[in-house]
Amino acid sequence: MRLGVILMEQTNTEGQETSHHPWKGFLTLYLPLLTLTIFLIFTFYFSRTQAAHVIKLSSEKHIISLQKKYIASDITSAVTDLYYLAHSSPFEEILNEESTLKKDLTNKVEQDFLQFSIAKRMYDQIRFLDNSGMEIVRVNFNDGSPVSVKEEYLQNKMGRYYFDDTFSLSIDEVFISPLDLNVEYGQVEQPLKPMIRLGMPVFGPKNQKAGIVLLNYFG
Repeated sequence: MRLGVILMEQTNTEGQETSHHPWKGFLTLYLPLLTLTIFLIFTFYFSRTQAAHVIKLSSEKHIISLQKKYIASDITSAVTDLYYLAHSSPFEEILNEESTLKKDLTNKVEQDFLQFSIAKRMYDQIRFLDNSGMEIVRVNFNDGSPVSVKEEYLQNKMGRYYFDDTFSLSIDEVFISPLDLNVEYGQVEQPLKPMIRLGMPVFGPKNQKAGIVLLNYFG
């Protein structure tokens, strides 16, 4: 009787082991396969993401490179324009002549600046400032319809960094500002106008500094 009980217990144990054996086999076979599949999916996704990132980064670098070349080309052109304007007008005569002739000379410079603004269409302001920082001639682009600013609206820019830095230069030296916002009457102009300012001192026949010519290049 005892032997029969032992045999039954052994049979039950073997049956339990047999009933659990298929699950062990399944896990042994498919768990590594499932792990490998998840790993491959993750690797594929990561590779695709990295590839997309590299392509995007390369595209952005290319765009930045083109923009740098475009800006450098424009700045070079602006320096040429500045040189032309600084040497093409009788600035010292405007400051030294009697009032009647001074008005005629100033009007001539205004017309030259106005035509230049219309032709170039890349400068928000073209100005001549005397050696005290006072605007003598100023042409505003005016959203595509350039106008000369009337005398009563001209401003003194003494103390502004771009005037001081430009006025301190020697003949044919050029000042180029960092990108900056335009300020009128002590307030930042709205809507915002990012500007790069280019300036050159102007001299009379006796190499006396008459002031500066200043271009506000659209930033």
